This record gives sequence, structure tokens and C-alpha cells, in this order.
Amino acid sequence: MNRRQVLTAAAFLPIGYVVQGCTSVSQITSDANIIADGISAILPTIQSLTGLAGGAYQTVVNAVNAIKSAAATLSSATGGVAIDAAQAISASIATIASALSNFKVPPWVSTVISAAETVAPI
Repeated sequence: MNRRQVLTAAAFLPIGYVVQGCTSVSQITSDANIIADGISAILPTIQSLTGLAGGAYQTVVNAVNAIKSAAATLSSATGGVAIDAAQAISASIATIASALSNFKVPPWVSTVISAAETVAPI
């Protein structure tokens, strides 16, 4: 089973998939957009289950926006700019994980964040 099949099967966890490794910029860009869209989709549920608000909520929203921005940059970047964008994606995923670490999140949220960290390009 590949990550796209898992993703399709787990509609309620849009980013809950495991990756064997990315081999192209287009794949990394696609994965980053899936991560950002998935976290955006589950953020209201996380918020209602955990009481996530204020600074922590805004940190997650800003990190999701940073992932989207870096993915857009990565899609047409080369060399050092591409490396910087890939690193920004990974850093933003780490920021989301850190922001949520202070909250008692359901196990599936931890699974989603772990999967996103696994997919992170760098």
C-alpha cells in the first residue's frame, strides 16, 4: 500500500499517511500542500477538542500558511532557494508539533503530526 492509497482511505485524517521518501520537487510540493490542507481541515476539530486558542492557535495557523507559501516557492525554485523552501516546510511542521505539544490532543492528531514530520523533506 502506498501513501496515496492510505491518504484516500483515511479521508477523516487528510494527512495521515506514511511516506517512503520523496524523490522530486513536485512530489515534495504536493506533499507540503496536502499537509497544509489537511492540518487546516482538522484544525477546527482540534480546537474544539482541546480548547486550542490564542497564541497557540495563531501559531498553528501561521505555520500552515508558511507551509503553503514555502510549497508555492518550492514549485518553481532551484538551488539554494529550493533548499530554503524545503527547510521552511520542515520547520513549520515542527512548529505545529511544538504548539500542539502543550495540549492533550487525541491520539489521531499525534499520528497526523508524526506522519507530517515523516513526510517533511528535510
